[in-house]
Amino acid sequence: MRISTSDNSAPQGSGPPSAIAERDVWEQLVPRLVSPFKIAIIENLLRLGDPLTPALMRESFPADTKLALVRYHALYLLKEGVLEILGWETRPEGEGQEPIYFFARSARAVDPSHSGLTTPDCPDLHC
Repeated sequence: MRISTSDNSAPQGSGPPSAIAERDVWEQLVPRLVSPFKIAIIENLLRLGDPLTPALMRESFPADTKLALVRYHALYLLKEGVLEILGWETRPEGEGQEPIYFFARSARAVDPSHSGLTTPDCPDLHC
């Protein structure tokens, strides 16, 4: 086998991509990088405009979706700074507390106080 060298430089573009090419990137390439579960969680929060627990988030997924999977993806979004915990709710199974998630303050321009949620550290959510 013969190995040859190649020019590894990026191809020269002819300017910004067309609207069609940009749409193709968002519709075809980005979904390969981002989990559909994470996108669905974000879309659900945007659509409803209210904080949700993973159990409530799961209602927008197929019936066979495991709650643990939704919790995993919500926790990932929390760690990445996309979501934050606004409060806690008793889990439907009665075992422990379930976090109530909404977009992180840095990602939203609206005041979350309409939700009525509080935390022990921040009773008015303006912390």
